[in-house]
Amino acid sequence: MRWWEIAAGCLFCVALAVCAQSLGERHRRLQRGIDAAKLRSERSESLTFGSLFGIDLSGQVFGSKFPEFIPRSVVCRLRTSSLSQDVDVLSEVSRLLPKDLAIRVVAYCDGSTCSQQLRSRESPLPFTVVTHGEVVATQALANADDLGECFLVDRRFRSVKTITWRKPGISPHDLAMEVAK
Repeated sequence: MRWWEIAAGCLFCVALAVCAQSLGERHRRLQRGIDAAKLRSERSESLTFGSLFGIDLSGQVFGSKFPEFIPRSVVCRLRTSSLSQDVDVLSEVSRLLPKDLAIRVVAYCDGSTCSQQLRSRESPLPFTVVTHGEVVATQALANADDLGECFLVDRRFRSVKTITWRKPGISPHDLAMEVAK
């Protein structure tokens, strides 16, 4: 073996060691970022729905007072990507719920496009739409919606239960029956 082959081999080993060190540091930095994101996500997923306060489609404050005769509300999220279908389902649920139970249907828009599209409708909706809500409650609802669920809450905004509504095969009738239980 010649001296330059030995030198080249040594330089190659040094270069590999430098790359390994650099990659190790980068890996540790990425892992810290992943751990921090995971912690934020876990905190977000543990949020509970605690408020119906917000701004409705007409720009009025919603939720400051609830009539005594409304014991519960079903609270869902409207997705812009499936807005027409979501509106149809919740309209049908509103129609199917027994009036003597006085259960209010409330839906939160997932963004400004949703609220703009709903404001441009000619016919009024049979349920309340909140366009801007309290941050923690809105995030809790978004988390539940990501799982295909909505909340049934009592007059004091305590979650009575979560209800699955975005799974294939669940009809508005099934949802109304589950809400009415």
